[in-house]
Amino acid sequence: MGCWPRQIDNSSTSIFAYYTAGYTITEDGHNGHSTDDHHATQRNCVVAALVLLYRASRCFALEKSRPDYTVYHNLSAVYAEVAALAETYPTYVQVDHRFKSGNGLSQLVVRLANFSDSTLHSAPQLRSYKVRALLLFGQRGGELVTVESALHFLRQLFNGLSAPSHTVEGAVSRKLLSKVDLHLIVLVNPDGFNHAERTGDYCFDKTASGAKMSSLFVWDLDKHLNAEPETHVLLNLSRAQPYDAFVAFHSGSREIHLPYAGGSLADVLVGSGVGRFISLQTLVSWHPLYTSVWEWSASPFQNIDGIG
Repeated sequence: MGCWPRQIDNSSTSIFAYYTAGYTITEDGHNGHSTDDHHATQRNCVVAALVLLYRASRCFALEKSRPDYTVYHNLSAVYAEVAALAETYPTYVQVDHRFKSGNGLSQLVVRLANFSDSTLHSAPQLRSYKVRALLLFGQRGGELVTVESALHFLRQLFNGLSAPSHTVEGAVSRKLLSKVDLHLIVLVNPDGFNHAERTGDYCFDKTASGAKMSSLFVWDLDKHLNAEPETHVLLNLSRAQPYDAFVAFHSGSREIHLPYAGGSLADVLVGSGVGRFISLQTLVSWHPLYTSVWEWSASPFQNIDGIG
């Protein structure tokens, strides 16, 4: 069964309800408002219908496209490539299979560092110069390109190690591994990835239990994250060590999400900090007419959306 009807979600329905609200038909067949109101409502209904049609057709088109698995990795190939890299570069790669999805599939937590560096295992004050970052990939089942990005990054990094140290590639790889302690969750939602591969439903954006991971990042964070097996890895890793950066990679939309952008922290974020994020969003956009829209919400991960 196709996925496109499920794309008509609550937000689209709310838009439709908003634009059609207040337009009533009396028993004699006339609307309950003026002619101007009637025309305005008609226009709004058309806009709402176009929104619904856009959402439906966008995912329907995606469903009809099948990835070329001679280019993309399927689930077993992802596991095989990560295992091969870990075997080839044991001094720089550690793979943790403790964290699993609802169906028991490994989320492939990969740690990258120079493990021969003695300061990596010393007291915190001696290794404080190392930057720690947590990178998240494969949150939605159909986001094959983010998983490919993780694998491409790993390949390029280790290709640099094979290059002479005086080359750009060799210097960058060695510098990165000596100065940065990276954790990559290569496949945070393997059940969704597996579902998309088996069924061809590349619009699938949920876990095996039907939860959307992106909807779990709300104010009562611990309660929601503990509810889904796929999110335990985030809680465990973030509690085990402080990260200097956390980046979740997505495909298909141009957005920047800010932590804790609503509620009591709104006043803190208004000002230069928000301005920098909006400027950054404009710079990274490819569209020359791209503008930024700021809206508050009660979510700790607020979206700055772009409209072309």
